[in-house]
Amino acid sequence: MAMNAALAAVGANDTPERDRVIAASRLVLARVLSGDCEQRSGALDLLTFDALVTDALEAGATTAAECEKIAAAVLSVIGEATAP
Repeated sequence: MAMNAALAAVGANDTPERDRVIAASRLVLARVLSGDCEQRSGALDLLTFDALVTDALEAGATTAAECEKIAAAVLSVIGEATAP
């Protein structure tokens, strides 16, 4: 259910599915990093982030080059979220 809520938060538009999932992962990661990771809800958010990243790779990785592009986008999300 958390994954569906994150996807709903970014809306349903003409954006490719992998881009919507990456945008949703950005929102969830922000929650993970701003919350108390030692609580159960933090663990669920972290699992939701993992599921969204996996879904992004599955949704758009039709070739090795596309897989690299998606992985780079996900690493960018993580880098932006953890930058000082």
